[in-house]
Amino acid sequence: MLITLILAVPFAVSASSNSNIGDFNGDGAVDASDASEVLTLYSAISTGEISEPTAQELKDGDVTHDGVIDAADASDILGYYAYVQTKKSPSPNSFYFETDNFNIITEPRTVYTVGETFNPSDISMAYEAIETCGGVPPAWYDVICPSLDTPGIKTVTIEWGKHVASYEITVVVAETVTSLSLRNDGDDLSLEQWFYFVGESYNSKGVILDVLYNTGRKESITSGFTVKHEPFKTKGWYTVTFSYKGASTEIEVSVQEHYKPLTLSQSLTKGMTTAQLNEVKSLVKELINFDGVERYDDWLRVYFAFNMVNYVFENFCVESRTGHYADAYGVFFENSCSSAGVTRAVGFMLYSMGINYQHINENKNADQYCRVQIDGEWWIVDAYNGIFELE
Repeated sequence: MLITLILAVPFAVSASSNSNIGDFNGDGAVDASDASEVLTLYSAISTGEISEPTAQELKDGDVTHDGVIDAADASDILGYYAYVQTKKSPSPNSFYFETDNFNIITEPRTVYTVGETFNPSDISMAYEAIETCGGVPPAWYDVICPSLDTPGIKTVTIEWGKHVASYEITVVVAETVTSLSLRNDGDDLSLEQWFYFVGESYNSKGVILDVLYNTGRKESITSGFTVKHEPFKTKGWYTVTFSYKGASTEIEVSVQEHYKPLTLSQSLTKGMTTAQLNEVKSLVKELINFDGVERYDDWLRVYFAFNMVNYVFENFCVESRTGHYADAYGVFFENSCSSAGVTRAVGFMLYSMGINYQHINENKNADQYCRVQIDGEWWIVDAYNGIFELE
């Protein structure tokens, strides 16, 4: 590949005794007339007309550096002149550039990815000649580029006539993203990143995207990725898509409405005074607003009510048939419990969260529990016996 950039190179010449090598007649140019005069001098020496050249003649005309003026010198000068006329640059094999010091003087790029196009424009060369030194214009030399179609260590070769330089490059597989995963500073996504209210948008604050590349490299980013989802217009489950460098990952988030408490049924309020009812309402309100529970989907809301009442029953309640054993007040404030009271305590929490239920075996001498429909399926919610399962 021939590089076509053009840089200036020093090529100073001067007349007479200050002339450069090859400028035998001192007219400031190395051309055919110099070759002719060298050949004439050689002829005169050969025939004995002149015994030997002067020191200046030897300096300017002995371009082959063999200590004599002969036809070889005239030939090299003429060859140099012919090259300049056709290539507009000195012949790299000429006397003017007899040097082994042909070097890369910049630090070229050494890492490429498979499929890229090699770019030689950052290569700059220099030479050290007999009487001058300087940069070598890119138009003077060829760069032999290796194939970048496969990974590995490749050699770039720069050739300028008999002068050769080279360096190595590394070709690596193009890096692509193979997988993405989500977390935050606490490893798991926070409650606010899984559960939303109608009208909100996904909150990516604190989200860390762990990126794995096909090269094995890993990185963790907190920005630069895109997040897309349908508007959270109604209650339900929504897909949130995270995209980065051609790869994507998805999570499902819950969108919920704020609590819409149901009117308390007579079954839930009977047996309690107004003051006792208000105490239960106040406590339940505090419980169901604990740590973002309102953001939970229906299944988690129901499970939270079951788990909370079951915990109270198993740790604080005494089986009893006295006092408020059959209502929520007995469970939460008197620690006097029965199957009926535990069921109504769960029901009280469900109604307060806007979730309807069926009181199974109400007012019967049998185990009582809540039956709740969640997403079209019926669940047994029996905090008295610790049962939470599909029918």
